[in-house]
Amino acid sequence: MDKPVKDAAIEGHKVDRLDVGPRFTEHDAVRLNRMIRGSSTQEMLEAVIKGSLAGDVTTVSSFGAESAVLLHLLAQIDPNITELFLDTSKHIPETQANRNEQKDKIGL
Repeated sequence: MDKPVKDAAIEGHKVDRLDVGPRFTEHDAVRLNRMIRGSSTQEMLEAVIKGSLAGDVTTVSSFGAESAVLLHLLAQIDPNITELFLDTSKHIPETQANRNEQKDKIGL
């Protein structure tokens, strides 16, 4: 049986907690959909990021081929956007090298 997990804050470590509850109501979602309908991906991302429609924005990336496209678009809008990469210590060296190369090219 697993031991109970101690509260890391008690141990002197900072604990980040994410509020995963719904941020928008259904009415908000309908309004946002109408607002961005017909927009390009770039225009939609600009509205969300520059228009502060979603508050603080962070992106999570696996640095795969699909991620590169989104990271490139985000870097064009806001090169200071926070990007999270979960280093599991199990990535092959090529993944780490690809991540570093993409970050340098994209400018995040």
